[in-house]
Amino acid sequence: MMNFLDFEEYLKTKTTNKGSINSYLSAFRNVISNFNLNINDNLISIEGNINKLYNNDEFISLDKRQHGKLHIVLNHYINYLKNKNSKVQKFSEINQDQEQEVQKFSDRNPVQNPFKDSLCVLGESGAGKSYRVEKTLENEGHESMIVIPSTVSSSILYDYSTISKSYELSELGDFIQDATQNPTKYYTVVFDEFHKYISTINNELLQAISTKRNDSVRFISLPKTIKSLYNFLKTDSRKRLLIPDNLGFIFITSKSDIARGNDDFKNRVQFVNITKEDKDQKFLIQVLKDKIETEDKYSF
Repeated sequence: MMNFLDFEEYLKTKTTNKGSINSYLSAFRNVISNFNLNINDNLISIEGNINKLYNNDEFISLDKRQHGKLHIVLNHYINYLKNKNSKVQKFSEINQDQEQEVQKFSDRNPVQNPFKDSLCVLGESGAGKSYRVEKTLENEGHESMIVIPSTVSSSILYDYSTISKSYELSELGDFIQDATQNPTKYYTVVFDEFHKYISTINNELLQAISTKRNDSVRFISLPKTIKSLYNFLKTDSRKRLLIPDNLGFIFITSKSDIARGNDDFKNRVQFVNITKEDKDQKFLIQVLKDKIETEDKYSF
């Protein structure tokens, strides 16, 4: 009999993002219900059932975001069984096949985040900027992370643990790792009231938030003592740590003068102004995109 609580505990060892865990469990329940997938603890039996599922016409016809999520969660379940019963024969061969299947699908169907060129959302206090952004991302199926000033220290990419006396990934680092491991899903980071920590953003993320510079390459630069934390990222010939294409950024502020007055930041983002009159508009990415200002509007 399927033990969802046990499987949930296993997923917690693979990602710290609670939203991803809930999303995986929901997808897993749906595939069991909608496709009458026979789930049990026998790895050999599970392999056969999942292979039949992959050849199901209805399963194949799912949109790529659903398809990718189900491939990933089924692969997680295979790995979960490995940890639960290491004596099952032929596991290594089966696990490898599943990993290859997921990788093949991901390689064929990576997504491009619509906020690879970051959006800066401006507007007076009370205009509903944060709510509009969060609701839009929810409606469009994005995994999102909200960064607020109280959570920002000297770095947003890594933390220092006084217990282990070593550097470790920050919450944002965990989110970037999750995005890297799931290239068929959209991941968007929202920096609320970013004017309060714009210097930190410029120091650590300036080269990651836009394709307008560096021959369209987005990357992060870190000290050698920290760089190994991000060894899950791909690198180019110059050893730069590359940001995955499914990861995007949105910045929110009511301080237009700070956002527009910082040349390094201003030259890398697209500006959108939200007013109280926009409250009745649909919560869609295209609504935000339609409001993007022309680049020369505030050029002098």
